[in-house]
Amino acid sequence: MKIKKWGYLNTAGYDIVPLNYDFIENFNMGFAKANKGCQIRYSKPEGGKWGFVNRKGIELTPFKYDKIEKELNNFNFLFDDNDSKEIV
Repeated sequence: MKIKKWGYLNTAGYDIVPLNYDFIENFNMGFAKANKGCQIRYSKPEGGKWGFVNRKGIELTPFKYDKIEKELNNFNFLFDDNDSKEIV
């Protein structure tokens, strides 16, 4: 069984964001939403814990959140972890 991890490489093939994540989304405004511990089902992540990583591979938040929702009106992100919310 092959273990698949996600990250980002530059055009020369070097790690920018190490391949440490079970799922990672595209960068938006310099950071990307990533997940550790999820299972991919029908091309969507299920379970695991979410956090943010920047283009240098630095984890900007702890990976402790059950889900992350984007508030479109003011571009804030709402973190929902067991019904508690934080705004970043």
